[in-house]
Amino acid sequence: MIKIILDTNVLVSALIKPNTPPALILEKHVPQCEWCLSAVILEEYRMVLMRPKFRTFPDFYNRAITVLALVEQIGVFYLPEQHIDRISDEADNRFLELAVKAQADYLITGNLRDFDFSIYEQTQIVSPVQFINLFPDSP
Repeated sequence: MIKIILDTNVLVSALIKPNTPPALILEKHVPQCEWCLSAVILEEYRMVLMRPKFRTFPDFYNRAITVLALVEQIGVFYLPEQHIDRISDEADNRFLELAVKAQADYLITGNLRDFDFSIYEQTQIVSPVQFINLFPDSP
């Protein structure tokens, strides 16, 4: 089973814009993959998805609640042990720590500016479009 990590910006994009690569990943690919999580990442998801600024988007809050419930139900939790300081945005380093611990195959992010490298240890860093293009025949 493919192990993936979704950057928070992918979830936000999926909830704001249906029928886009982030939304397709959430709807069609996530159920076929292992969604790797840590407590820190789940907390970031909660904090960001509950920001009042996103409530201006139609039904964002209800869909965010559904996604948070889904991730808690199907996500596989890991406890990263290694501290990584590779990215200037400190919070993004938590995704790398999870990737190392989970031995994730892909870290999917819309933030290729900060993740300016294509692989970290065994984990490929890809955009949502790149991930979709890697698996065009997935459901």
